[in-house]
Amino acid sequence: MAHNIVSRVAKVFRVATPDLYTPLNTGSHAFRLLHLLPGAWEDDISAELHECSMIECRNRYITISYTWGQPNEVPRVPIACNGKTVFIFENLCVALRRLRRPNHVLLIWVDALCINQDDTLERAHQVGLMGEIYSNSQETAIWLGEPASNEHDGRDLLKADAKPSRIIWNGDERDKSLRDAYFADTERSHLFGVPAVDRSWTENGPDTFGALCLIHSFAEDASHAALNTLDKEKVAAIRRYGFGSIWQGLVLAKARVRGSRSSRVWEGLARLMSRPWWQRVWIVQETVLSRRATIHYGMLSAP
Repeated sequence: MAHNIVSRVAKVFRVATPDLYTPLNTGSHAFRLLHLLPGAWEDDISAELHECSMIECRNRYITISYTWGQPNEVPRVPIACNGKTVFIFENLCVALRRLRRPNHVLLIWVDALCINQDDTLERAHQVGLMGEIYSNSQETAIWLGEPASNEHDGRDLLKADAKPSRIIWNGDERDKSLRDAYFADTERSHLFGVPAVDRSWTENGPDTFGALCLIHSFAEDASHAALNTLDKEKVAAIRRYGFGSIWQGLVLAKARVRGSRSSRVWEGLARLMSRPWWQRVWIVQETVLSRRATIHYGMLSAP
């Protein structure tokens, strides 16, 4: 399957970008990095490809782990690379938009662009280096894709004048303000009938942000706020299964927030875990070898 996708992309690149690449020295550990130029969300994607050695670029770039597209899909979204028009998959284009910085260049390794897919010898050589490429990167960005329009990502909990392109979970005490805002909004609505700041209380759709709040609360040894927000019966089930495996505990207990958000939080978790990325063959190598792996889902990112 992976070979078929690579062959399909190579065929497109052979037509669209015959002179984009200069040959790499296949006797060395040379590889290419995509220099993603800064821009706002709505700006066209502009980038440059530069060759570098593993030693000089160690811990200076990020890698992207993502799905290329549907079996019959071909790259058709144009970007500017080295002053030329290159066509890439829509999923990759959106990932680059989400990862792009507003005011500085971001160094990225992404297979579809950093490897000359039309050069069989180079392709084989670079695939052999992928273990080193991932282990020497600063971080691997796991791109799960864009959420559906009816999913809730927590942006309504932020101040009106502070709408970032990303809501970042850090996996430490800095996440407390995100969790506190969510659970406080939950309790106000349940106990006092105060209209929720997050519109997901009055709208249908999976609550992805709520799912992340629960996951991170359990990772922090199940914070008091999270437990108070859960149905007592479900809390007992979670305790019975233990916190050794967060995912297993959540799945087996089917933990749900009280009231109208209950099923939406569960649907949000199910939506995250059903993304096509989880079915990829390479995910073990790409994540295990990385120093740090961060999940990106639309504007949400979490370690």
